[in-house]
Amino acid sequence: KARRVRGAIPGRVGIAARPAVVARRGRLGDWEGDTLAGSRWRTGVLTLVERKSRLTRLGRLRNKSALVTATAVTRCLRPLSASVRTLTVDNGQEFAHHQAITARLKTPVYFAEPYAPWQRGTVENVNGLLRQYFPRTADLSVYTRADLASVARQLNARPRQTLGWKKPAEVFCLAVASTA
Repeated sequence: KARRVRGAIPGRVGIAARPAVVARRGRLGDWEGDTLAGSRWRTGVLTLVERKSRLTRLGRLRNKSALVTATAVTRCLRPLSASVRTLTVDNGQEFAHHQAITARLKTPVYFAEPYAPWQRGTVENVNGLLRQYFPRTADLSVYTRADLASVARQLNARPRQTLGWKKPAEVFCLAVASTA
């Protein structure tokens, strides 16, 4: 009889299996995901960032369950599904329904190594920027989807040094146009 290791995510595919092209940031469609917790993790914010353009999508999480997180990932990325090739996340239990994400978006989900946040450095950087809007002590349940969309628009319109002072939305749109 197989025993499940506490905290293990069934069907987890590690980052070592992710295509090497993802690490080079040379193509559009490789995303990183994470969650931003509010006070006592009652609610949270899903953060999704495209690696090449740094385009950010935010989702409201009414709790930390894997089902709620998978639904939020799908809701955020489905409108951009033509520009979703991979998703890399951490090993939090909120991503345990990764197979549902894969089925809904037709994209593989990869898991970073435990305790290796640098393997998802783009989303970690954006989470740092988000703390300007959502302090650690904030009750994130008061923010609506419209509030999160407004914050995402602000981040996507913010010029980034790493993009040659272009805006993430601009880089994303140019990359989509060049592949059309």
